[in-house]
Amino acid sequence: MPILYRMAVKKDNLDLLRKINEAIDKLKSSGELEKIKSKWTQHPSHPFEMTGLVKYFFYTLILFLIAILVLFLWTRLLKREVKKKSANLRQTVQEAEEANEAKSRYIVMAAHELRSPLETIQVSSRALAKIEEQGQISSDISELIKTIDISSDQLSETLNGILDHSRIEAGKTLVEETKVDLKLLTNNIFEVNRNEAIEKGLLYNFSYDITLPDFIVIDSRKLKQIVQNLIRNAIQSTPSGKSVWLRIKRVEQTFIVEVADEGVGMEEVYKTRILDDSEQNLADITNQRDNPGLGLIIVKEYVKLLGGIIHLKSQPGKGTRFKVQLQLNEAGSHHNVNFVEN
Repeated sequence: MPILYRMAVKKDNLDLLRKINEAIDKLKSSGELEKIKSKWTQHPSHPFEMTGLVKYFFYTLILFLIAILVLFLWTRLLKREVKKKSANLRQTVQEAEEANEAKSRYIVMAAHELRSPLETIQVSSRALAKIEEQGQISSDISELIKTIDISSDQLSETLNGILDHSRIEAGKTLVEETKVDLKLLTNNIFEVNRNEAIEKGLLYNFSYDITLPDFIVIDSRKLKQIVQNLIRNAIQSTPSGKSVWLRIKRVEQTFIVEVADEGVGMEEVYKTRILDDSEQNLADITNQRDNPGLGLIIVKEYVKLLGGIIHLKSQPGKGTRFKVQLQLNEAGSHHNVNFVEN
């Protein structure tokens, strides 16, 4: 079918019309017009042909989607694994807590069971001591009675330490703040241990800061345990002829219980362990210093309960110095007892 090529121009522009027609005729005669028509009217065999840049973005998008899918699947798998391990960990922790509670209950029960026969031994020992005073017992038997008395007292302290430590572990320890005569309390503890220190041949010293108030507010029982355990440690680690000091002094709004000795002292590693929270480390220290029980553990825990700080200086062969720094709360004339739960 022949194709007509037409071009419209204004009527008065005949020269332009003539030139256009001549150009068209030349294109027709040379075959160029057919080539132009073929190029304009042909359809590509492929509807869309990707360039290099389009291909790059397309493949990048595919890889990105694959990576997201892999990450999603891996995250779900990881969450499932974490959930499973968390459940196992919770079960393990629960079993450990139950075992620890069972251990604590057993220790407390055993300690209470031992208390009754121990009290019988102590009563019997005191009765024999009264007979000894009447001169009805030989010197050999008298020494045995004294040994029984000392050993039973040490065992009683050990049982009390075990019970105290069990209560601390269970979080059932109460801080009972009462009006306390600090000088009387510390002097009584000093006097209780005087005979043991003298029998061992120690120079036993006590000093008290007169600037301290007559009465303070503190848990008297826990303060007694702190002072008693530190003095016992000092006495037991100090050889004959050496000194042990108990000093009570004021530093601004705090008071310090200082117990120093010229005993065996301790290495740096043991000082670090004493200030550590690990009970096993404290147990190692007590063994090194021949401590009869849980003294240092109880001191550390009670000082923490009372909001205090422990300072320690020691040198092998030259002795040890413990300083317990506690808040100084002066008692009023109408102070009431206050219970604070741990």
